[in-house]
Amino acid sequence: MTTFREVHALLRQHEAVAALVRIMALHSLNTSFGSKHLKFLAPDRAVVLDGVVCGRLGYRPDPKGYGEFLGDCHTVLREAQAASTPSPSRRKAPGVSAISK
Repeated sequence: MTTFREVHALLRQHEAVAALVRIMALHSLNTSFGSKHLKFLAPDRAVVLDGVVCGRLGYRPDPKGYGEFLGDCHTVLREAQAASTPSPSRRKAPGVSAISK
């Protein structure tokens, strides 16, 4: 029997797709509702793949589609973080405001 603790342990190990498969076994949850449970259990490691996302972005509503969406979200996050991190030569000294008068 799958428990939330087992699913949470998988999420802590960065095994979100495996966690989705396990949680879907509970009461025959579908991908949408299962992914919402994962987001509740580990908001920093899971994404929600529902009908709106599938319909508008073209992801399949199954564990494979979830893995693809999760991977794409991680890629976008890494790229956004890299773009917003100033190079060492452009960083402000501690205590220096970006706005000066």
